[in-house]
Amino acid sequence: MLIVGGGMVGATIACALGGTELSVGVIELRMPEPFDHDQAHDMRVSAISLASENILRNVGAWSGLQNKRLCPYRRLKTWEVDAERAATEFNSADIGEDHLGHIVENRVIQLGLLEQLQQCDNVDLICPADIATIDYAAGASIITLADGQQLFGRLLIGADGAQSKVRSQVGIGVHSWDYEQHALVASVATELPQQDITWQQFTPTGPLAFLPLSGHQGSLVWYNTPAEARKLLAMSDDAFLAAVDSQFPDCLGGITGLLGRAAFPLRRQHAQEYVKEGVALVGDAAHTIHPLAGQG
Repeated sequence: MLIVGGGMVGATIACALGGTELSVGVIELRMPEPFDHDQAHDMRVSAISLASENILRNVGAWSGLQNKRLCPYRRLKTWEVDAERAATEFNSADIGEDHLGHIVENRVIQLGLLEQLQQCDNVDLICPADIATIDYAAGASIITLADGQQLFGRLLIGADGAQSKVRSQVGIGVHSWDYEQHALVASVATELPQQDITWQQFTPTGPLAFLPLSGHQGSLVWYNTPAEARKLLAMSDDAFLAAVDSQFPDCLGGITGLLGRAAFPLRRQHAQEYVKEGVALVGDAAHTIHPLAGQG
C-alpha cells in the first residue's frame, strides 16, 4: 500500500495500520521543521476535539504531542452582537469532561505522528521524496520518484491535499465553488495568560475568532472579503493591531505584539468519488469546506 502525503491525515492512517500484516509506504515531500520549546507558535493550528484526540491516542501519537506543546480549551462561546446576553457557551463540565479539546499547531501534530509511524516495522517513511509520475492501474499503481526510484502498491491512498496529484492522475473530478471570503490568521502575544476558551463572533463580513495557545499567546482568525483581507495584510504592524483593537470584542484583552500573519482564500471542494478500484482519497484530497465548519 502506498500513501501519498505524510501530513496529519496520511500519517494518522499510516499509524493506524502499524503492526498489521500490510506493507505500507508513506511518501512525503519534506520533513517538518524540528520542534523546539523556545520557538514561537506556528500560525497553522487546529482545534482537536475529544474524538480526534482519541484517534491520536489510539494510534500511539498523543504522548508525542503532549511532550511538545498544546493548549486545552474547556469552553467554546459563540455570539453575534451581545456576548453577555445573547451567546451560546459550551463547557466541558456540562458533559463531565476535563476539556472539550486542544488547540495544537499542525506541525506538532504531524511531528508526533511521524515519530510514531517510524516505530512501526511494517511502515516505511519515504522522505524527502518528490513524485515525478503516477501510473494508476486498478490492480497495482506505480509511482516514480524524481530520483528514478519506483514504488508499487496494490492500494493507492491520496492524502496529498486539496490540489491532489493522486486525484488528478486517477481521473477523479471535483465539484467546487469559491466562498468569496478569505481567512486572515494572525499569531499574537496577549496580556492575558493562557486562556481556556475559544470563541467566535459572527459579523456581516464573516466571523472573528480567537484560539488560545500556551503561555501569553493566541491565534486570531479574521474572516473577511478578499479585498479587505489584502488591505489588512498590507498594513503596518501597528496599523493592523489598531484594526484588531477596533474590530475584535473587548473579551480578547490587550494585544502586546504581532508575531505573524497570513491570509488564504476559502473554497469548497468535493471529489466526485472518494474511492475507485485500487485508490482512495482522504482528507483535503477528498473534500475541503469552510474551516469554521470543522472536519473533526
